[in-house]
Amino acid sequence: MSVARCLRAGPWGPMAVMLLAWSTTAACPAAAVESREGIRVRLELADGETAEGLLRSLGAEAVGIEAAAGVRAVPLAEVRRLVRLDAPPAAPGRVLVELVDGTGIEGDDFLWSGDTASVSRAPAAIDLPIGRVRRVEFRPADDRAGGVPPWLAAVPEAPTEDLVVVAKADAHELVECAIAGVTAETVTVVLDGETIPVKRGRVVGLVWARPRTVAAGTRVAINGGGLVASSIELAGDALVVDGGVRLPAGLLESIDFAAGRTVPLGDLKPERVETEPFVGALARVEGVAAFFAPRSGPPAAGTTAPTMVVRPRTRATWPVPPGARRFRAVAVRADGARVQAAVRVAVRADDGPVREAVLDAAANGAPLEVDVAAANRLEVLVDFVGGDAGCAVRFEQPVFER
Repeated sequence: MSVARCLRAGPWGPMAVMLLAWSTTAACPAAAVESREGIRVRLELADGETAEGLLRSLGAEAVGIEAAAGVRAVPLAEVRRLVRLDAPPAAPGRVLVELVDGTGIEGDDFLWSGDTASVSRAPAAIDLPIGRVRRVEFRPADDRAGGVPPWLAAVPEAPTEDLVVVAKADAHELVECAIAGVTAETVTVVLDGETIPVKRGRVVGLVWARPRTVAAGTRVAINGGGLVASSIELAGDALVVDGGVRLPAGLLESIDFAAGRTVPLGDLKPERVETEPFVGALARVEGVAAFFAPRSGPPAAGTTAPTMVVRPRTRATWPVPPGARRFRAVAVRADGARVQAAVRVAVRADDGPVREAVLDAAANGAPLEVDVAAANRLEVLVDFVGGDAGCAVRFEQPVFER
């Protein structure tokens, strides 16, 4: 029997997802109250100061907040981060929608018709262009923990055709086809020239043959996920991202404007690296010197930029990206460091003042910030303290800010 015939005739069973009652933000009493009262936010400014108030406007040039003194318009160039102060706790959803840039949104259901997909998250929905969607996971009703579905291991890194993942008694099957639409009851696919409605009850995943993109831009965190934006504005009770994504403003948790203006240190190749291990002879052993050279690691929890691991004694110089105004990082002792280990870290721009700190058991963690507006190079030094062998240093969120 052909795959197409199986899709038509197979015993699909009851639907695995409920048809949710869709309503607009304006129709929800709670949302209406929120609209009148506003969302209370804190602005973290580039000069280190903060400002709090009710969010009243957000556009390409400024964000407006209302406090006791009235409405204040703060230029976006001066805002590093906007944080909602009364954000409700996130609840896991029945559906996970992964976007082409690797970000994701959880919701209660996923529907798609024409050019627009919708991720429902009661009492409203997030509308976005279908071209931004790369994968959808439908979770069983008794599994909202968000674990990795077993079928994901069988999905190619770069599929050449759309895939519909169909559940079987004790396994799953990946069917190559063209996904054409998703309703509460069916997934419509085109297979061998035939348009076939597949019952949703047996579909556990959808994968589109779309290439991944680099997640670069302003980071928008919402209740149940997040996305990356080139532009974001407040339009009534909705946030409009990149002109095509529309989500209820009540889902907002934070907006990291600095992320769209940063260049991670790990994205740049150092101009010069000098290493001198504690046992100096090691530097002459083939292959060992590379072990002591700076290298990128995964981002720290709650951050986006790759970490940078540097071992003592290392002096490295990076070029300052055009338009960069400052360099920021937090230096901590790397995992596995001895309790007694101590190490000195120092950064400076060109021949300017040195910003330094000693990391030990009593002070394991130091924010480092350097003005690089007029500089060409940034120098980083990780050095021994006294006769101690020290330990590796992990620079968390090491970025140049424009």
